[in-house]
Amino acid sequence: MSIQNLLRFLKPFIEPVHIKKYSGKRVGIDAYSWLHKGAYSCSMELCLNSRTVAAKRHLKYFMHHINLLRHYSVIPVVVFDGCSIPCKSATEHERHSSGEGKATLCWQRRSSRKGMSVLLSNSSK
Repeated sequence: MSIQNLLRFLKPFIEPVHIKKYSGKRVGIDAYSWLHKGAYSCSMELCLNSRTVAAKRHLKYFMHHINLLRHYSVIPVVVFDGCSIPCKSATEHERHSSGEGKATLCWQRRSSRKGMSVLLSNSSK
C-alpha cells in the first residue's frame, strides 16, 4: 500500500532525468502500480473476465516498461506486495469491499458501455 501524499512531499526534490542515466544500475519496480496503470486500458475486459487479447493489455503495458528499462541496460528488480499486515487490515477490507461492490455494479450495467467505463475509471480511487 502506498504512503499517503508521499509524491506531494517529494515533488520539490524530484528532478527529471533520462532513464539511460541509470544504465548498469538496479531499480526497484512496484509491480502492482504498473499493472494497475495498465489495467486502465482494459478495465472493462478484466471486469467481465474476458479471455481476449484486449484483456491482456495491462501485461503488455507492464512488459513494455520492463523492456524499456532493459533497452537502456537498467536492471529491473520487480517487487510484488507481500503478506497482509495486521495494522492495515481495515484499509484492505474497505478496498476489497469497495472493489466487489463496483464489480457487481459493473456486471449489472454491462449493457451500458459508457456507464461501465465511468464506474471502472474510478475503481482504483
